[in-house]
Amino acid sequence: MSKAGKLIRRMMPPIMIILITAAMSIAAYRSILTSEEERCWNTLQNTAVSINNEIEVRFKDNISILKLAANAMVQENRVESYEAITKHLNAFQNMTIFNRIDVIYPDNSILLQSGERIALSESTFADIAALGEHMSARMTDSYTGEEVIYYSVPVVSDGQTLALLTGVISCESMPDLFKATAYEGNAYVCIVDYSDGSFIMDDWHDTLGNMFEMKSRETLP
Repeated sequence: MSKAGKLIRRMMPPIMIILITAAMSIAAYRSILTSEEERCWNTLQNTAVSINNEIEVRFKDNISILKLAANAMVQENRVESYEAITKHLNAFQNMTIFNRIDVIYPDNSILLQSGERIALSESTFADIAALGEHMSARMTDSYTGEEVIYYSVPVVSDGQTLALLTGVISCESMPDLFKATAYEGNAYVCIVDYSDGSFIMDDWHDTLGNMFEMKSRETLP
């Protein structure tokens, strides 16, 4: 056997060891990467479930408070007593996540917690009342100019809707209400209206946008 052949023969075992070690390292790296990816997804999924449950519970509690306030207005005969209602709402609002609670009347006026009355714009009492108890899509608040959502509860007596009690939440304030604990609180939290893609809560981007308009990001099925 030539010297070159003997050299190759002697080099084969270490070469094989190097190749096997490299293959095992790549396989181990891929396994660790897959495991870490699954762990990250599980962490995010568990955090999302936790925040979802928190949102659901807190909204149920706050809707119950709105309904109690609406019933109290009827029981105490205060629907048309603006000064009394203002005090009534100020007492209830501190117990809620709402930035303010408005009362909308059939004459298309809104009673604010400050006692000020302003005109309803863009829609009518009849239009809103026809929806019954409901949560709005994201909209621009005609009073503050901020992006808000609201939850509306009819004030009903003898089958007649006398007013609408409306809890208003500023979308800008929502990140203070619902925070993620994952990754030491460094995870971003967004709430998107699935019907139109509007961001209702977003502590990731500078402005509230629309998921469907984010061409650089593809949504999963």
